[in-house]
Parts: sequence; structure tokens; C-alpha cells
Amino acid sequence: MLMFQAAELNPADAKSFQNRGRLWLTETCETLTKGEQKHYSRILIILMQNYGPHQSCYREGVSEALTGERSKATPNKLPVLTLGELLARVVTRLVRGALTFRPAKERAWIQARLDRT
Repeated sequence: MLMFQAAELNPADAKSFQNRGRLWLTETCETLTKGEQKHYSRILIILMQNYGPHQSCYREGVSEALTGERSKATPNKLPVLTLGELLARVVTRLVRGALTFRPAKERAWIQARLDRT
């Protein structure tokens, strides 16, 4: 995954980063397929985390040349939170907190965490 991210950030060496990332991913998948550890869930979970959308353009029959353009996944500009939107969020959370506040529940929560045995 790290190599695919490096390819996004460094367009000059992107092709070599992608090739190395594909090589490591293929070696890891083949090693796990042949090994006794292939049924362990932790290894599978880690592999599934790293086997994602960065692989979609490398399937058979699909080739995509590097254009050097920014990824469509990264926004062109940062999100802007205006003062009005910020105040609306703060007021909404305060009102929601006031409406859902129950002293009995708060007391029960505190009592459950105090060691009074």
C-alpha cells in the first residue's frame, strides 16, 4: 500500500513505485496461499485492508497510463467552514445535549464506574 501511495505523491517515479508495489503484493499473496497461515483471520484482515482500489486499474485487460494529473480522490480545494455553519453546528449539539440529558442515566453511569464494593 505504501508503494502505491508513493506513486500518487511522486509522479516522476510513479511507474517504478507501482511496479514494486505490485511485485510485493503478488509475492505476499502467493506466499500466504502456499503457507499454513492462510486460514488465520488476522493475516486475511491485513491483506484485505491493503488489497483495495489501488489494484482496480491493474486487472487483466485494463491498462491505464500515468497522466501526472492529480487524483480524482483528492479534492482540489480544502473544505471551508463558515462562521455561520460553525455556530449552527455548535448550537445544534448544545440543543441535542440538553434534550437528551438525563441525570438518572449520568448518575448510573458514574456509579457503575466507581468501585463501591
